[in-house]
Amino acid sequence: MLSSGTATTPSSGSAVAADGRAGMAMLVTQVATAMAALAWMFIEWLKNGKPSVLGIASGAVAGLVAITPASGWVGPVGALVIGARNRIREHVTINLGTEGGGGVTRVGDDCLLMAGRYTLLEQEPLDELLPLCEKRGAAVVIGGGLNSGILAIGAVPGAKYNYAPAPEHIMDKVRKIERVCEAHHVPLPAAALQFLLAHPAVASHVPGTRTVEQMDQNVAWISHPIPKDFWAELKHSGLLRQDAPTPA
Repeated sequence: MLSSGTATTPSSGSAVAADGRAGMAMLVTQVATAMAALAWMFIEWLKNGKPSVLGIASGAVAGLVAITPASGWVGPVGALVIGARNRIREHVTINLGTEGGGGVTRVGDDCLLMAGRYTLLEQEPLDELLPLCEKRGAAVVIGGGLNSGILAIGAVPGAKYNYAPAPEHIMDKVRKIERVCEAHHVPLPAAALQFLLAHPAVASHVPGTRTVEQMDQNVAWISHPIPKDFWAELKHSGLLRQDAPTPA
């Protein structure tokens, strides 16, 4: 599993030639990925009495992510350190379902990536996760801030919400948001992306781009002026939580 082409291509292909550095990149990718998987396994063993396949797989993926920027620049020992350190620090980043009713009770990392859960359409992390991150000084990076596309293209046939066809209640909510956008001359994706950055715990977001043109479009959306009345109308209409921070 750890030596599949999918796992090695991003890192081993990062060197500019098929030389020793490319070979080292491939080697350290395997080392860090395996070390992270083992570290997660042993931590679960100590904590829960047994490891889980899901935990091992999560460790492997995180190890791959952690080593990718350093592939070709560190040796096997550095890869071991990166893999182990990454898993030890992140294992207790979020502790769900604890005593006292469950929910997030600890954030132990400097930064965490949250995909698709805090957007213009849903703000449940305002209940526990984001306040806790703000309290602990943990920076949040938002992924999937456009909810897999519907906040980029609107409520049109074929629109996706969380990687599946958008259900009717989501389509209806997006249509209502779009009407407010039209009244204030605000592009829907501009509102969606700027909303993410308004929370003090959110350090950045990953809108996703495939081309330079898409990157330029994202910059334009982030820079688009949005009046305060727009956010006030969303809240007044029940389309946005009252406690959700909005751009100043």
